[in-house]
Amino acid sequence: MRYLAGITCAWTFAGVWLCSFEFRGQIRTAPSVGVPLIAEVLNFPSLWVADYSERQFGPVTLGIRLSEAFVPGDTMVLSAGRPDLQNRLIIERPAPNRVRIRAAANDVTYLATPVLAYTDSLIRVQLHAPWLYPPPAHPYWRRIADPTERRRLQTTIKLTTEAGSVSGLTEQFYDAVKFDPAVETSRLGAAWVESLTRHPVPSR
Repeated sequence: MRYLAGITCAWTFAGVWLCSFEFRGQIRTAPSVGVPLIAEVLNFPSLWVADYSERQFGPVTLGIRLSEAFVPGDTMVLSAGRPDLQNRLIIERPAPNRVRIRAAANDVTYLATPVLAYTDSLIRVQLHAPWLYPPPAHPYWRRIADPTERRRLQTTIKLTTEAGSVSGLTEQFYDAVKFDPAVETSRLGAAWVESLTRHPVPSR
């Protein structure tokens, strides 16, 4: 019982310390080489679960339905991260038959399309974002042997619609904490997701 109590106390202390360390973003910003290495080792069980469940990571294509009635404002249709540290894909309806698509970290927009005209209530959007992959300190990235390609995938943000695409580079995002992003499917709002297709990136 003493050994069990000691192990429980040690695990509790280590768990709280690691959560606090990650929550403040120090895992990604710490200058020490050892910190990302520790994070990578601790993420191996996550990789094993992902492989066992055949999880795929990479860009997604969304079929987004706009409500027939014009509802001004923003609707978050896709998100990843924690409630207070969220990566968001937002549909903005500034006017009837007009839509704008934004990618944001919490309330800070770092990429947006121009205001687009639409005639069909179903719009298709392809999203490539760093937060559609495991965090940078994850053994998944060992499968991308080319460091230039790995860096590109970890920093590229791109939105593609029938009207064209916009893209850029960003490190202003939060690590995903689940394999799959949260998807807005409720038909009670101004927009919702009817379909989601992944385009997995092959190991190279």
